[in-house]
Amino acid sequence: MIKNIIKIGMFGVLALTAASCQDTMDTHPTTTFDEATVWGSKATANAFVNATYDNVINMFTGSSSCVGWESRTPNGVKCSQVGEGIDGIATELGIDRTSDFGISRFGLLRRCNLIIEKAQASTMTEGEKAEIVAKGRFLRGLVFYDLTRKMGRFVPITSVIQADQEEKARVPMTSSVDESYKLVVEDLEAAIPNLPVEAKPGEPTKYAAELLLSRACLQAYAYTKKAEYLDKVITYASDVTQNCSLSDNYGGLFNETDETNAEILWGYYRLKANTKIGNYEELIRTYPNISSDDCINSKSPIQFKNPNGRTYEGWAIYFPTQDLVDQYLVTDEKTGEALPWNETSQYKENVESIDPNTVTTEGQLDAYEQKNGNARRMPTPQDFQQLNTAYPTNLHYGKLKAGSTRNISELMYSGRDARFASSIVYDGCSWIGETVETNLGGNCSMGVRDKEDGAGTTPQPVTTGASLTSRIQSHVHTSTVWYSSTT
Repeated sequence: MIKNIIKIGMFGVLALTAASCQDTMDTHPTTTFDEATVWGSKATANAFVNATYDNVINMFTGSSSCVGWESRTPNGVKCSQVGEGIDGIATELGIDRTSDFGISRFGLLRRCNLIIEKAQASTMTEGEKAEIVAKGRFLRGLVFYDLTRKMGRFVPITSVIQADQEEKARVPMTSSVDESYKLVVEDLEAAIPNLPVEAKPGEPTKYAAELLLSRACLQAYAYTKKAEYLDKVITYASDVTQNCSLSDNYGGLFNETDETNAEILWGYYRLKANTKIGNYEELIRTYPNISSDDCINSKSPIQFKNPNGRTYEGWAIYFPTQDLVDQYLVTDEKTGEALPWNETSQYKENVESIDPNTVTTEGQLDAYEQKNGNARRMPTPQDFQQLNTAYPTNLHYGKLKAGSTRNISELMYSGRDARFASSIVYDGCSWIGETVETNLGGNCSMGVRDKEDGAGTTPQPVTTGASLTSRIQSHVHTSTVWYSSTT
């Protein structure tokens, strides 16, 4: 074991101040720094902290963020008809003795504990010590949080253990989920008072910690039913809303147009030069895989322009549920009231709702041939598969009333919450410079590819009226909205 030597990742090295760069970088070996250098100033200590941030934030991005763990909530779903199949973890069929939800985090916990202990024993000013220790507690609290939300109980390492300290390493698991969340809350609450109110992009502030603590407390309440957790949610969430500004550019939260958006309390940034789209599940796993050749044979008159090459070349497996999408309310054209899309006066006056259970035959709603002769039908045999009777696939079935001149997609999507268009792709919208059609036969519909499985395109099953494909950091609903007409 190498003692008294600390490795600092490149992300952390970049945080060293210019004033200390010449002396600090003039070391041998050039890839490591002695402890006196690392903990000798706030700048070098922050470099170690920043490198640790890089490891911890990955627990809350990519497959560990909205596109991953949200698919195990009522908000989203992970589903692929090719390769991966259904989400085995969500059904617990994909968990066995080899599954690892964080059991190997001891090295990362050691880094967090080093930050806390070495900062306390350093020669930095008391204020600097307090800030660095707070960052260490924040990081350790997040590691504990991730372990708790995935496993419930874990081994809480709260000190630096040396190779010859075998007895000290004999740490028992937490006795319950309640004890686990107590440790999470304890660390995050201890960190908040001394975290900075303002920070550079990519560094968390006290408000980021309060937001994450509020989220942890909500989950703690769900398991323990202790009202004290709800009190903490209100306290810390209120401090965030009272001190952090909402942005006028909501869409900028999800793309490059406003990378330092005021609502981003802790960002995840990478240099364009060394980053690929494939590095981000939020992108590659939420975008469809559709080429211009696929559209040629569809019924759609709208072809993709592909201004920068092939526009859609992802492999979507993460989608939002109908439940989530329905939270974006629609303005009633008569009363001005915000209502679910299928409860507005304009919808009820123009659409006749039909019991979905009356759809029992393949192709009963619509059947057609693509230009190359490939048969397409709605519903398909897959649409009749009910894997969970508690959550039926077919939620809505309707047809336009006789004499109606309205468009079903327009009835569904016009007048929605203004945030809807920045979060969800829908029939007739513009997405990355392309006009997207998700109705049956549209250029981004389920059956547009040669393979009717539609791998990587819109969810299974899709809608004949309109379905939802994905935007950056968003999903698509998987429930069916069937209509016998789209005119």
